Amino acid sequence: MRRHPANSEISTEQVDAALAGSQLQAERWITTPPPPGDEIHVARIALPKLHLVRLVAQVSDGQRPGAYLSLVARPTEFGEWDAGTLLAAASAGSIELVREHASATARDAAAGDLLQHLRRGQIGDGEAVVERARQLGFDLDQPHTAIVLRTTAALAAGVLQDLQSLTPDAHMLAEHTGDLVVALLPVVGLGSHDALREWHQRWMERVGQVSGGWSGPVAGVTQLAQALGEAEQALLLGERLFGPAHVVSFAELGIYTFLLRSWPPEELQAFHATALGKLTRYDAAHGTELVKTLEAFFAGRCSPELTARRLHLHRNGLLYRLQRIEKIAGVRLNNPETLLMLHLALRVGQVLALSPSLRIMASD
Repeated sequence: MRRHPANSEISTEQVDAALAGSQLQAERWITTPPPPGDEIHVARIALPKLHLVRLVAQVSDGQRPGAYLSLVARPTEFGEWDAGTLLAAASAGSIELVREHASATARDAAAGDLLQHLRRGQIGDGEAVVERARQLGFDLDQPHTAIVLRTTAALAAGVLQDLQSLTPDAHMLAEHTGDLVVALLPVVGLGSHDALREWHQRWMERVGQVSGGWSGPVAGVTQLAQALGEAEQALLLGERLFGPAHVVSFAELGIYTFLLRSWPPEELQAFHATALGKLTRYDAAHGTELVKTLEAFFAGRCSPELTARRLHLHRNGLLYRLQRIEKIAGVRLNNPETLLMLHLALRVGQVLALSPSLRIMASD
């Protein structure tokens, strides 16, 4: 912002030249801590070629420079009150900046607290939650997509800020904690999920690695709480199945979506123990890899030849392992229903192996 008095004898071109010519000096002064005991709060920068002087005062939020004010005039035009007036104006600006940052910090903290309650399913009075969100500028009755991203702790704040570019015309309820970024993106501003994939690709090319999971668009407190859980599950499963640096929607998880939505964790654990418990205990006791062999058997479309090549085994060696599986588990691998049960149990094992936090979250 610049104010140039109409009756000034200094042209706007001269002012522009003065500002440009002293820019580095001004920025160096406001970003360099003063020496101990130095109480000078206004810098005086001489511009002899332009026959001008620039006074600079810092506007700070109390932690770092946020802006600065300048006066440009001829050396003979500065009076004894000009530096004091500039300093007083900068102080007033600093007060406003502190107030603005404090308000923004309090709002961000309240938004983060609201998001945490939704993630934990601590909804209580749904209407009260909706009203609290509305006071913060968020309309939870409108469709949102939940997204959970994992990056490095150093990049999390940058990811959160860049993510806002997807919904420039709508408020995004978001927070970052450690290496996680959690957000509810308004669908009205997002458009399609292709925008998420395109954003992810741009970020990966420009900055660094980020993994993510997201839910389908939903509205309402209960549905949004569930969507946040689904987005986190999509992140965890996506990292396990596809590795880091991928973004996966919950709907893309196929049979895993069915397992996560249909069965409580304790029932998944009971089913897995019934179907594969004997094999897992045998592997643990004898150092064998019968469960891994069974996984490869299904990955090889139940073909002994394909499975043997996948495991780098001779066909007879694989057939011996399959016979051991049948004997220890008490099953027949030529029974279609048995194959379906074992295949499903292996997928359940992947779900259960994600993390203890997933099981706790699903049981809340």
